[in-house]
Amino acid sequence: MPDRECSAKASDGEFHLSDDGLNKYKGFIDNVIAELSTKDADQLQFSLILEPDSLGNLVTNMSVEKCAKAADAYREATSYAIAKLQRSNIALYLDAAHGGWLGWSANLSPSAKVFAEVLKGAQSINPSRPRHQRCGRGSRASSTVRLD
Repeated sequence: MPDRECSAKASDGEFHLSDDGLNKYKGFIDNVIAELSTKDADQLQFSLILEPDSLGNLVTNMSVEKCAKAADAYREATSYAIAKLQRSNIALYLDAAHGGWLGWSANLSPSAKVFAEVLKGAQSINPSRPRHQRCGRGSRASSTVRLD
């Protein structure tokens, strides 16, 4: 995610908005999809964890300039990843922040609004109905990949 962890001092990832980070992130997602769309990959089931932890910053850290500047990119990047990761061999799990951060009463409604906006954005990119599957059915193997 470009400029992820916008309110943290430690790590903000390898993609930066000032260096075409949004398009580089989309390219990263496209590469993941290409790998999971091969004939061999189609024989497997994958559980993917998409951790758009940065979305929490849209609820609690919009007063931080870097977060405010990254807000649209966070929404777009997360929507793009969700839309592109809709395949019959992929079970997608979203891990967007944690209850200790967004679980407070004042944060619940704004969090739901942000997540709804992101999902609506994903539907506009990929309007086909997402397929929901359980991973590891039958004799197929399953793998877990973390994308953050």
